[in-house]
Amino acid sequence: MSYRTASLTALALALAASAMLPARAAPPALTPMPASDIVVGQSAPLSGPFAALGRDYRNGALLAFDAANRQGGVAGRKVRLVTLDDAYAADRAESNARALIHEHKAVCFLNHMFTNTVLASLPIASRAGVPFVGPYTGHSSLYRQTDPLLFVTRASFSDELNALANYASTVGYARVGLVYYANEVGNEFRAEVERRLARTGTRLASAAAMEVGGEAEKAAQALAVNGEDAIILGVSGSDAVRFIRSQAAGAARRPIYLARSLVSSHQLHAELGPLVSGVVVSQLVPSPFRPSSPLVRQYLSLVSQRGGDASPSFVEFEGFINATFLLSVLRRTEGDVTRASLARALGSSGKTDLGGYVIDFTGGSRSGSTYVELTMLRADGSFAQ
Repeated sequence: MSYRTASLTALALALAASAMLPARAAPPALTPMPASDIVVGQSAPLSGPFAALGRDYRNGALLAFDAANRQGGVAGRKVRLVTLDDAYAADRAESNARALIHEHKAVCFLNHMFTNTVLASLPIASRAGVPFVGPYTGHSSLYRQTDPLLFVTRASFSDELNALANYASTVGYARVGLVYYANEVGNEFRAEVERRLARTGTRLASAAAMEVGGEAEKAAQALAVNGEDAIILGVSGSDAVRFIRSQAAGAARRPIYLARSLVSSHQLHAELGPLVSGVVVSQLVPSPFRPSSPLVRQYLSLVSQRGGDASPSFVEFEGFINATFLLSVLRRTEGDVTRASLARALGSSGKTDLGGYVIDFTGGSRSGSTYVELTMLRADGSFAQ
């Protein structure tokens, strides 16, 4: 028998033997790797005097993202918000911006908060090609920007001050005081207040400065002796709470307080009780307490699902609006979601009606809204409008 014949015989015997063995299972199909999350970065004050505002702005975005993720996310990818605490410190905001870009690979920044930290973070984002959406500040420099990556979704400080100054003039407050922060941004704010009041024929009668997280009592005492009819609050969060409490303890009569949206109506209601009555606040989004539009109804439905003592707030609703807007743009982004593709989609987003609230970047505008509405806070936790 030749070698070839022997080999063929051996092969035939081997095949026969293998036929008697149990059948082998087919190799398992390869499970596709899950698509990576779309990471959105935020630097916000989660500690310090503005922590309540930071949590509200973050939680509003989380409401929108979590709801979207339960429905499959964006093109099968979950949207994940990474929030780093900056405690209202510019240097920490800078570090956070770099970490969000290089470590967390954020495709955009959303809901960064307050002027000093926003102005510290924006150049870092711009250099890295990261879109910057929905900053929580109305500083005038942002509304003069030509940076194609900046998308401001709220009215400016000037818009708010116009509304407050016109209200003071219309009601007839003759003596208007101001409490403001003893820093560069606070000094700019004081000058802006004086200009806006002057346009209505009203003069700033007195002013007192205080440090962030500093002694509110001294500022309150300085203004209490002048008998102001109204005081404009240029301080926010816990500082505003402590200032009003100090004024109430030392003033012969209580003035009316006029405040921008940054003050946090929710925190004033929660911490001041009856002392909140009569505080007038400019709001930059529709009331989240009246289910007057599909967007508000969607927000209120999600808040109710949290259970516990969850309650709506203007700041949280604004954070929710910004995240809802970003989701709408993410869904319209062509191809893979990257920093560059998202920037293109944002730049061409034009006019977006979210269901009762419009954000309009038509014509390359960096400012998407001029909505301002005055509210008066009541002791029972409600608002008069």
